[in-house]
Amino acid sequence: MLGAKRARIEAGFTLRTAASELGVSVGSLWRWEAGTQIPSIEKLQELAELYGVPITRLMKAPKLTRRETRAQEKSS
Repeated sequence: MLGAKRARIEAGFTLRTAASELGVSVGSLWRWEAGTQIPSIEKLQELAELYGVPITRLMKAPKLTRRETRAQEKSS
């Protein structure tokens, strides 16, 4: 769920505040954003509603900014 982190940040939530709103641990939310765990469909719907985005946006890799693209290229 690589798009979830950007959606959270754009919606103005920290990991802690989003986790609290969703009733999950910070660790669980972090693992969802990192893609190492997948939330239930119910939590996925709650995430989308909380962030004000469609579920599909949460599932997609975020589009990188030019600055992020250059930083990745330099580190490679």
